[in-house]
Amino acid sequence: MNHLFFILSPDLDITWVIKDERGKVIHQGSKKNQDELGMLNISSATGFVYNPLILNKILNVPPGKPKDIEASVPFILEDQILNNLEKFHLVVSDRQDTGQVKVTLVPEIIMDQINAYILKNEINITSIFNFSNLLHCEPSEGMLSILDKYAIINFGNKWSWCSDLESILGLLDKGFKEFDITSFKVYTNKEVDIDWLRYSEIFPEITNKRSQEDYLIDPTSNKQNNFLEGRYQPKIEWKKYLTLWRYPIAALMLLIVIHFFQLSLKIIQNNLIASELNVKAEDSFYQVFDNTNQNSNFKLALQNKIKETPRLSKNSFLSTFSRISQVINLNENISINSVSFNAGKDLFLLEVELASFEDIDSLKSVLDQSGFEVKVGPQKRSGSSILSEMFITKIQ
Repeated sequence: MNHLFFILSPDLDITWVIKDERGKVIHQGSKKNQDELGMLNISSATGFVYNPLILNKILNVPPGKPKDIEASVPFILEDQILNNLEKFHLVVSDRQDTGQVKVTLVPEIIMDQINAYILKNEINITSIFNFSNLLHCEPSEGMLSILDKYAIINFGNKWSWCSDLESILGLLDKGFKEFDITSFKVYTNKEVDIDWLRYSEIFPEITNKRSQEDYLIDPTSNKQNNFLEGRYQPKIEWKKYLTLWRYPIAALMLLIVIHFFQLSLKIIQNNLIASELNVKAEDSFYQVFDNTNQNSNFKLALQNKIKETPRLSKNSFLSTFSRISQVINLNENISINSVSFNAGKDLFLLEVELASFEDIDSLKSVLDQSGFEVKVGPQKRSGSSILSEMFITKIQ
């Protein structure tokens, strides 16, 4: 995706350069052809602004959290700034090891102009910096950029100012001494005839720029004091994303609606089936128990019939067979081959395998003593063992 770099002047003139992902310049222009920006594939943008109303300060602050330092800056500036601080947007840098922070004071009117420009062009501008951030400046170096109507001076990246050229030239000598400047560079995009030694003992190294676009083609900028912080921080462009993804979102919403419609339809169908089953169950109940008053409450009538029904015998098949098995397992010479149960007669038919005929009488005697009535059926020899049928009834 392409990235836009631009310079915005006090007169809202714009100079811009567009680079691709590899940093190659693919387009550049100025105010005369800025309408082309809307026709280019721009994913994000970075801006640089210069204006005489933008102030820069260096403050000494005690150690603390960034939020605490930012909160203390307005109180420190009260004695240094004559203007109402509420009319400025404050941008505070990180605290340096020397205990200093750089504070940029941008008038609200300028921020409103920038904001209006962003909205008008519908460009995703992620950051805006002071113009002095465009060029790298060493601590002992002075740097002067001469533009069409204005000039920008930067003293060792410690303090910068935008004004007319004459005002800045008159400030050079004092600034060089105050900020310990030993070298001086000048960038200009127009012919200038200046007696430099008249303003300072340091003669500058002069570099000609063909236009303001040259500042953007190969910038050596630092990323301190982004103007788009706090309440001016870029917002998520919901409208843009909703427009871009409107068809997938509409399809997803349609699927969700269909899913909940099908779910609701299934619930309704299940409720109808349950109602039909309740009606059939009620009809069947009154047909079986025809002496029940049909005007009575069905649930109460059903509960009463359940209470009237005799409880089943506690001696179920499993519990009875468990008792029989326990008796048989006490004798090592006896094992069960097969078992069958007649629920109607409450009768067990067991085929047992015994070591001798005497074991049959012993088993019968033990079962009788355990509360069972036992009848011995046919017996036969199978090899060295005896197979015998036993009928067990009358469980006590």
